[in-house]
Amino acid sequence: MKKKAEVEKKLEMKIDKEFGDVFSESFEQYKLNFKLFFKLYFWLYFIPLLIAIMIIGYIMIGLLVSILGSGALQTIVSGQNTGEFGNAFNKSTLSLTSVFSMTGNTINQNLESSSSLLFTFMLAILLFVLIFSIIQILLYGAIIYVVNNNKNGKMTFGEAFNGGKKYFWKLAGGFCVILAILVGVLIAGIIMIVIGALLGSIGIILIIFSVLAMIGFFIYFTILFMFFPYSIAIDNAKVIDSFKRSRGVVKGRWWKVFGYFCLLMLIMIGVYLVYAIISNIVGVFMGIFILINLILGLIVAGFLIAVLNSLWNLVIMPFMNLFLNNFYIELKKRK
Repeated sequence: MKKKAEVEKKLEMKIDKEFGDVFSESFEQYKLNFKLFFKLYFWLYFIPLLIAIMIIGYIMIGLLVSILGSGALQTIVSGQNTGEFGNAFNKSTLSLTSVFSMTGNTINQNLESSSSLLFTFMLAILLFVLIFSIIQILLYGAIIYVVNNNKNGKMTFGEAFNGGKKYFWKLAGGFCVILAILVGVLIAGIIMIVIGALLGSIGIILIIFSVLAMIGFFIYFTILFMFFPYSIAIDNAKVIDSFKRSRGVVKGRWWKVFGYFCLLMLIMIGVYLVYAIISNIVGVFMGIFILINLILGLIVAGFLIAVLNSLWNLVIMPFMNLFLNNFYIELKKRK
């Protein structure tokens, strides 16, 4: 009995030391598959995002012009050219009211005439969310397929895309289950918070408890079921079975998995800080550019937003999937 306990302790120590091994293995696989990841993100993330930004941006400009008045855009552009717009901005006197006065329109008149365009804008947002979500599930499936099947680095974009498609409905079903559970918990938490608010000072305890309970549940739930996509790919499991398998490998080792996940997040936060610095620098120049030339500035800003967002996801998402996929395999070996 004592010998068995010693063996189990050694296994646990071995698992504790494996973070660096899993990380290194994942990084090597990331380098091997980088070109393919780049192609996947270019066609399934950057291009759709850029198109969506341009379309929604175009509708937003149309909506803004419709609300401000037909001559608003020309007034702002001409104000930029003469320096009037910049002077007003620098003096913090530029406002919607001043723009309306420049164009001779009233807020109520223009809002009434812009209702159809506002509906179009909201519809465009909803369509973007729906279409982009579908594309991202396809991208996610392709990445998981690459992670588990491209061992020699010779897989083509078409093979990755077609291979990932077979996971689409299972992944979509799994994400819908997760969304439904999280929304249900969120609604329950909000109800508890509202009840606490109605109870006055006594309800503060209920509010604090509700917030902490929601945060705790979200963390626990994430760790317990975050391996379900990899179970779908590796075990060919169905949706519900993939959740059971994910829970099975985490059961009894929740804190170890949580620790690995926290270490991974700390590294990702370090990468994000570099990304944030670059984004802020670019953001300053974008703001100056927009003040100089509104239309061209907005176009360039939309393009740069798509580029930076795509690069961030290209760096983070494939590597996280590689790490979690490899970690899932290691956990299965010691189940």
